[in-house]
Amino acid sequence: MDFLFDIPLIVSGPVLVTLLVGVSLLGPNWFPKHQLPALRFGDTDVEFGAAMLASIMVFYGLATALTAVQVWEGFEKVGEINEQEASSLAAFYRNVSYYPEPLRDTMRERIRNYTYQLIHESWPLQRRGQIPTQGVRAMDELQAILVRFEPAPRPTRVWRSRRSPPTTA
Repeated sequence: MDFLFDIPLIVSGPVLVTLLVGVSLLGPNWFPKHQLPALRFGDTDVEFGAAMLASIMVFYGLATALTAVQVWEGFEKVGEINEQEASSLAAFYRNVSYYPEPLRDTMRERIRNYTYQLIHESWPLQRRGQIPTQGVRAMDELQAILVRFEPAPRPTRVWRSRRSPPTTA
């Protein structure tokens, strides 16, 4: 049934509306002719039916309200996660600026490619219910580059630390 998620909304929306409207228009004509004669209603059935209808409507009202709250909370949570990831990515991009030139350009390019891949490839896959894996590989490659990086030695620091007199407290 996954193919239903691939149908564009411009097609599935009108089909669903047409189906529901058709059932709602044909149902009142079909039910009294074919099913109603077989049912025998008494005076007490009307009172019971009214009480049941009210109870069912309260139940559906509560279920709809709780569903709306749950959807809103999920929407808010996704927004927070997106904001956090965007902030982390921006901070990572800024921090890469402090690395030396060949590594800096490589890392910035990889981060830009990761961001493009995330927006234009991963998100559409997630909309279709598929789990993207390219972003994880891209981050693994970035991590491998960072782990292999060795900063240049700073002889001036070593020289100054050897020449400074020991501090006495």
